This record gives sequence, C-alpha cells and structure tokens, in this order.
Amino acid sequence: MALITPHRQFADRVEASRVNADIPVLKLAELTGIPKSTLQRKLKGVDEFSAGQLTSIASVLGCSAAEWFVDDEAAA
Repeated sequence: MALITPHRQFADRVEASRVNADIPVLKLAELTGIPKSTLQRKLKGVDEFSAGQLTSIASVLGCSAAEWFVDDEAAA
C-alpha cells in the first residue's frame, strides 16, 4: 500500500484545481513557464513546489494558492 505523504496531499489539491479549471498539464506548463516534466513530477507529489511556482499556477488557474494550504482534518 502506498503511503500518502503531505507533499502528495498538497499536490493533489493543486491537481484538483487544475482539473476544475479544465487546463491540460501542457497548457499549464506553457502558461507558467514550468517545464512539463517538472510540473508533472510536482503534481504527482514527487517534488515540492516553490512559492513562485505556486503563485504562477494560482494566477493561471484563477484561484488563490492559500486554498491549497487548508488542513482538511483541522477544518472538519
């Protein structure tokens, strides 16, 4: 069974925002300037996002990066 890490949970929140915005990974990569392979690794939770990358992604997706930092368990 795969371990769900905090990095993975965070990446899942970013990925959900991308899917909700209906923006393909390639398009998001182009609009943010993040190489596609790098973006894919980060969206899978393999690598962490930088603050600048999160700001760029949120801007393209039309959301606030702050929503990705909400702890679901604490909010419940």
